[in-house]
Amino acid sequence: MWEYCILAHTHPSYPLPTSREGKTPSTRGRGGYDLPPVVKIVIFANGTYEFHSTHFTVKKISALLIILLPFAAFSQKSCTGEAYKGKDRKAAKTSIALSSKVEDFKTLDELILTLPSDNFMRNLHPPITKDPNSLRVQEENRNVSVESAYLFAIYRENDNDFHVIIGSTPDADSALLMNFEISGLPHKTELSYPVFKEVRKKVKDYFGNVCKKKTILTVNPVHVSIEGSLFFDVDHPAGQVGPGKLKPKTSWEVHPVTDIIFLN
Repeated sequence: MWEYCILAHTHPSYPLPTSREGKTPSTRGRGGYDLPPVVKIVIFANGTYEFHSTHFTVKKISALLIILLPFAAFSQKSCTGEAYKGKDRKAAKTSIALSSKVEDFKTLDELILTLPSDNFMRNLHPPITKDPNSLRVQEENRNVSVESAYLFAIYRENDNDFHVIIGSTPDADSALLMNFEISGLPHKTELSYPVFKEVRKKVKDYFGNVCKKKTILTVNPVHVSIEGSLFFDVDHPAGQVGPGKLKPKTSWEVHPVTDIIFLN
């Protein structure tokens, strides 16, 4: 369940505008005067939140209130559909690695240390292609599990994948980061279908409906255990995926995620 609120506050470092005579003018003037920052905070029952801050005039605040009142209901309707809608490397993204074993790692940094460099992966011969039928190459054909990791952010892309930014420690400034993706659903006849469906259910049970392009940043990183298949993202260079400073310095991913356990 989501809650929405608008906060406008005055602070000594952000006074209301004054006239030349030093008096605070009426905010009812034509066009309205600028007010302090207005912040929209979206709070989830489990303690996670997202927020947006901007600068508004009085007239804009009135319009914003009208828009936000029905927003909760609208956001739920705008996030329907679970099928994978992407094209690039669809075969790899919607299947589980063929490896018969799962490699267990206590922490994310232990896993990252075992990965070939991004430069090596981008110079493979033959190269990894974006073709929808492109399967995993040998270096990607691994199923891995991380016993202890920290979830910093999650957002839903237009292809219906959930991007999950995972860190090696709860400190975002020092943690090694990696993108874990929960794939959109393949056709019901695929063996991976029930696995992906269960993982997506776990995420939605915990976070609610994850809207397209709406990033959920956790108040405190969510402690998780997570498992999936390795995947190298040839579409995006390192440092391009993720919100704000939460951008992994590698194009390696775990994609798809095949299980997640919330440890908090």
